[in-house]
Amino acid sequence: MILKDVKKPVVILYRDIVTRKSLNELLNLGVRALYVITYLTKDKVPVVLATEDLSTISDVGKSVNELSINELMKIKIKESELVTIEELARSVKDKMLLFIRSGIDDLDYVRYVVDALNRVDYLGKSAIVLHEVGLIKKVKEMWGSLGVNCMLYLTNPYPNISMLKRAGVDGLVMPYSLLRSRTVREAHTRDMDVIAWLVNDPAIFIKVSSLGVDGVITERPEIAREAEGLV
Repeated sequence: MILKDVKKPVVILYRDIVTRKSLNELLNLGVRALYVITYLTKDKVPVVLATEDLSTISDVGKSVNELSINELMKIKIKESELVTIEELARSVKDKMLLFIRSGIDDLDYVRYVVDALNRVDYLGKSAIVLHEVGLIKKVKEMWGSLGVNCMLYLTNPYPNISMLKRAGVDGLVMPYSLLRSRTVREAHTRDMDVIAWLVNDPAIFIKVSSLGVDGVITERPEIAREAEGLV
């Protein structure tokens, strides 16, 4: 359990884009965990970005996988450069946990994320979020000895927890509306974390917290403080 020794629920800040400028701002927020999505450049460098289509965030009509990392870094996104997964992990080291969702569920894709985290010795303080149980099993078979953590993004409100644990799943990320207290309890008996996605309403934060979840993903770092004001 990556969230085993921390006060719960942990507020996990979601950012769809992280630039070098916004990274400095994130570090000053004092958040304990960050949730990001990654895509690979043409030369297989994982960058922090929730979309592969650059035309949605810039004037460049190409995909991330059509550009090398050097070409991508020349593009200004929100007046700054994007950061790689390795740069992010190196910058937040010992300051926050990382939850990294792979933009594409593919073993070779995940390989480069694992390599980036391993280079900065951050596999133990991060988790890779995937959508396929079979892929998680393969990842654990290949890199489990390195201490890689894998979480499953799940939309089934009544999962087979025992089967998931046998496949190597370390935790669940689930839409908050699908969470059930029974699922949380069963996951905890198997030493699996349960994280709620995506909560921006303080009242809902209180509700999912009462289920015993380990973490809550949000776009609002102040949500826990606001929730306390409602109790």
